[in-house]
Amino acid sequence: SKTGIKVKKGLGKDNYNDLAVKYEHNPEKLANFVYGQKPTGMRDDAYENTQPGDGWKYRGRGFNQVTFKSGYRILGKEIGMDLITNPDAMNDPRVAADVGIRFFKNRFKEKGLDLNKFTDVDSALVMFAKANAGWGSDPTSAIAAARKKAPAFSVSYA
Repeated sequence: SKTGIKVKKGLGKDNYNDLAVKYEHNPEKLANFVYGQKPTGMRDDAYENTQPGDGWKYRGRGFNQVTFKSGYRILGKEIGMDLITNPDAMNDPRVAADVGIRFFKNRFKEKGLDLNKFTDVDSALVMFAKANAGWGSDPTSAIAAARKKAPAFSVSYA
């Protein structure tokens, strides 16, 4: 929207701004802007994305959409793979699974979350959301809203 504020469904086309139009239908250009460092990107600190094209090169990949060169470097080192020179390796489900496990292990530790505190599927979803998503300290409402929009959503475990 022109203001950056969420607009009602169906009104987005009436609230375009020059920046939105500049990047529409061009995911590479958008990624380079969103994940890039100033002056070509929007970030003061782009987490090691300092070269033109780094935003696209280190865009969200893997099961939990790892972004930024620093994320690829850190997690690649942990799994013993050079993800900096081969970021597309994150599209391999085995690599994505290994990276996802390492990512969540690190995030649970950073946020002081105890993996042994799951009491049911919903508490597990809340804990993983707290570790991964930008929903603040209480992602329960976001999970409930997602379930309302997709009532067939379920989680199974073996």
